Amino acid sequence: MNFKSENNLLNKKGLSKTVIGLITAIVILVAGIGLLANYYFASQGVIEQFKSINVKLKNRNIELMNENTELTNKNVELTEELTRTRFKLDATKIDLVVAKARLETATFELREEMLTLPKQS
Repeated sequence: MNFKSENNLLNKKGLSKTVIGLITAIVILVAGIGLLANYYFASQGVIEQFKSINVKLKNRNIELMNENTELTNKNVELTEELTRTRFKLDATKIDLVVAKARLETATFELREEMLTLPKQS
């Protein structure tokens, strides 16, 4: 009889160890699920922050692209104006060369006329 009760006691101890192991596994599993859920919800907040930052950066990028377009257009206008100014400057240089030649011609003619004038005593 003693053998049966010892065997029963061992079975009960083995069973209680198994139950304790199962309970421990369940507790660890529940804690793990809780941690994963916490991580998931925390990561959702971070994802939303990154989405918000991404939208702000996209808007800023659009603003900069618009500003770049405006500056490019202004650059084209200024380049065209500079080209017109260069043409005007070149035309003015030509006019100055012609005026200088006319002045030299007039000066030469004036000298010749002065040479032909009678001298006053």
